[in-house]
Parts: sequence; structure tokens; C-alpha cells
Amino acid sequence: MIFEGVIFTNGLPKSTKHGADWKKLSKQLNKHRLHVKDTFRRIKFTGVNKGRWSQDEYSKLFDLVNMDLRLRASEQKRVKHGMLRDNIVGK
Repeated sequence: MIFEGVIFTNGLPKSTKHGADWKKLSKQLNKHRLHVKDTFRRIKFTGVNKGRWSQDEYSKLFDLVNMDLRLRASEQKRVKHGMLRDNIVGK
């Protein structure tokens, strides 16, 4: 296996020497840190849901995406109002 000497706990790499530090793991494996990280992400884990999504999963995803979009929209409004306020002459 590519990750010799690396223990996986809760889906995260954990080297007995270096923890979950990609930079240190890459030095230990003599590979670039991004390659180590990408390869780790491609590993198939057991216990991961596969197949069709349930209606509940779709609802959760929809709610999370909507919440994220609303937060982003409110942040953009705050930024735009601040820019207008800062450009007013006579302050």
C-alpha cells in the first residue's frame, strides 16, 4: 500500500510519528504533499454511503446550499453598502 506506516482513524491519516500533517507525511513517503493528499482522497473507504440518495439526504443538501447562498448574499450586501458609504464625499 502507498501509505505504509500510516494509520487511518475516522477517515483521517494518522502517522505514528507525524499525525495528520500532509507535509511531514509526504517527506516520510518521499512524495509531494499534494500527491499524498490527493491519493488519500481517492482511497475507497468502507462504511461510506454509496448509490442513490434518499429524499432526506436531498432535503439536507438543498437546505445547506440555500443557507450558504443566503449567507453569501448577505455578506455581499454588507460589502457593497460599506463601499458606497466610504465613497461619500464630505465625511
